[in-house]
Amino acid sequence: MLIQRVAAALASLFAALCFQTGAAGQTGGGQTVGGGFFGDHDIRTNSQQGLLQIQPLPAGGNGFSGTAFGQPVSGYYASTAKTAVWLELSQGQPARAYVASTSRQSMSGVMYALGSTHGASVMRNSFAFVTTARPALINRFNPARPLVEPAVPGAVTVLGQTASWITANGHQGVLVMQIDAAGNLVGRVFHDEIRGHYASGAGVVAFVRFSAGVPIQFFHGTFSPQAGGQLQPTLAGQFYPLTEAAGASPQAIRFAMSATSGQGFTSYRPTFGAAPHGWCLMPQGRSTAPAAHMVIAACEGVADQMALIAGPDGFRYMVLRESGLCIGFPGGATSQGTVLQQNHCSLGASQRIRLGGFGSGTGFQLRAVQSDLCLTMGAPPITAVTRGVVELRACDPMVDGNSFISF
Repeated sequence: MLIQRVAAALASLFAALCFQTGAAGQTGGGQTVGGGFFGDHDIRTNSQQGLLQIQPLPAGGNGFSGTAFGQPVSGYYASTAKTAVWLELSQGQPARAYVASTSRQSMSGVMYALGSTHGASVMRNSFAFVTTARPALINRFNPARPLVEPAVPGAVTVLGQTASWITANGHQGVLVMQIDAAGNLVGRVFHDEIRGHYASGAGVVAFVRFSAGVPIQFFHGTFSPQAGGQLQPTLAGQFYPLTEAAGASPQAIRFAMSATSGQGFTSYRPTFGAAPHGWCLMPQGRSTAPAAHMVIAACEGVADQMALIAGPDGFRYMVLRESGLCIGFPGGATSQGTVLQQNHCSLGASQRIRLGGFGSGTGFQLRAVQSDLCLTMGAPPITAVTRGVVELRACDPMVDGNSFISF
């Protein structure tokens, strides 16, 4: 009887301890967050020292919000993987991204400045940071915590406007980047808007992916020249979902990504016909929406810019700068009269394009690989500034609307 009473008492004590631990650290979905993560931390990065405050979201889960250096932050903590990622906001927009490895009382990692006004320069945009959890009633940073700055691989020049194939956690699509002289970066990935920074002196790129204006993922990586000394760079790195809806979980928050076959936009502006000059291939009404028809309209300088890039399957695809979409034909249609559209880049047969020259050096054709038909100016004018839609037609260099005069 005594042994049974002792066993029952121990079981009750164990249950009580488990209940207390769960009450302190439990989050939505049954996951338990480490006791040292939420709360106040001293943080030091890039000659700055301040306060990082983190609290779980009211809805539960592993998402969190708070402040860093007095600015709002939001992010996600993969408690099983012991990795956290968060964005620091300035005037409601991402200014810095933090990726941290966590332990019970401290964190260390890399902070990425996402623009020239947030600490980035053409020489570097990534900086080490460390944190120490503040015990109750103590306000003191631990000076013994070292800052280990990320390695700087050396400068790699990247064209101001590029398109690349990107593979991220098994998904393939297109990365479009436009980079100004200060390294500030805008563009699209998987058709979604991106904003960030490229430090050419370090070869490091960092950007945030937005969906309907809301940050959903953070990407960072390093450019390096391709093997054999080719000029076009390759990009390798990681991306971090910021919410479970974007792919985060307590078990995993870090995923590999790479981009290859970068190509500039500046010399890619297909124009139709021998006369009049200045009529370009572009989406109808400058639309950036999938399934918009491609038309021949007055050249504008942005909407008509595109890149012909080699996909990982060896075929070429035409990517529009403004939308980050590929041109192709709906449903894989191969019949004459099918109207050209822009759509999500899928590596599908209906989006494969090849150049066909005339031999004279004054023109060329764009042929759909699947049908071996040519992109041709089709229907009558739609508006005063639009000559017509673009269709699949038999290739004939004698037909004016069947040939481009520049590219």
